Amino acid sequence: GYDGSLERISEINIFGSNVFTNSGSTTDTLSKYFDIDEGVNRPNLVSFTNTNPQALRKMRLILKVKPSSSLKHKFTIQYKQTNGEIYTMTTPTIEFNP
Repeated sequence: GYDGSLERISEINIFGSNVFTNSGSTTDTLSKYFDIDEGVNRPNLVSFTNTNPQALRKMRLILKVKPSSSLKHKFTIQYKQTNGEIYTMTTPTIEFNP
């Protein structure tokens, strides 16, 4: 469809290239640290995904916290639809200010 796919989002997982929190590992999903920018509303990514929303043409993710361990990260975003399609992308390296 014009506003996106007719499919629904089944899951969005975000992983970091380095440990994000002092008690975490690189295999931890970081989705809970992200919101979706919908203009006025900013639902948490996990809560949004749990509603099994319609797939969108685009979506802006907002990181809510700064990493407590390494300040350099690449984020890999894995996006799954209810029809089984999986899309994966990795950001360039992002360096956070201390």
